[in-house]
Amino acid sequence: MDYRLLKSSQDCSYKSSAFLYGQSVFTTLKIVLREVYFWDDHWQRLEQNTQWLWQRSLQDKRDEIEACVFGYKKSARLAALRISIFKVDDELGWAIHECKLDRIHQTPLKIKLTEHPAFIQRRPHYVKMAAYGDVLRVKEQYLKEGFDDVLFSHEHKIAESIFGNIFFLMKSGEVVTPASEYGILMGITRHHVIKALEEKGRQVSQREFFCHELDHVSGAFLTSSIQGVRFIEKIDQLELKCESDEVITIWRNYLEHNHG
Repeated sequence: MDYRLLKSSQDCSYKSSAFLYGQSVFTTLKIVLREVYFWDDHWQRLEQNTQWLWQRSLQDKRDEIEACVFGYKKSARLAALRISIFKVDDELGWAIHECKLDRIHQTPLKIKLTEHPAFIQRRPHYVKMAAYGDVLRVKEQYLKEGFDDVLFSHEHKIAESIFGNIFFLMKSGEVVTPASEYGILMGITRHHVIKALEEKGRQVSQREFFCHELDHVSGAFLTSSIQGVRFIEKIDQLELKCESDEVITIWRNYLEHNHG
């Protein structure tokens, strides 16, 4: 996706640690039909991340950031906003970039499963930082082989993809998603999908998921703030059924109920 700067509180210039070292935190949210999805969750992520990285509060910036986000949403039918927090000369700054989306992709994904221990996070499960260089290099490698995304594992346990959390639909009827203790990013959409499924009586297990358990999977999908719920048709050479109707219906009804 191509982002352009919408507004910034100050110049994120060459002298900032965000520019030099990728030292910034961010969240990416979606706007659909002039509705901001899960704004309070995204703000909490920014506040927690800022506290973790700089031991500073972001509350004095909330009004101006909200004014920009909610002012933008009035004219946006389908877009993504990335809100970044960085520091220049001991002052916290923020920048908002926009990406206008022409559609929400629904086509199933082809995923490459690969062992990559460097990807497994060693920081709190809510922290989302800007440095993606190493994993993007891995993704570029597998894009050339016809895959859409990369699913990482370590010590035979599956974690997450580059840009999304994964859910497995087991042949037993159980839904499994890797646990936060394994170092994944606790995605906002992941949280709400779990809540939506449980409200409809579906059992969702958050636990370690081993690669050999793929033999017992009937379907799988990724969740992210931009893509929502996106089903997977293949992991490596394992072909999966895209039994999406029930999950997609549950998710759409949940969004409609929570966003009117």
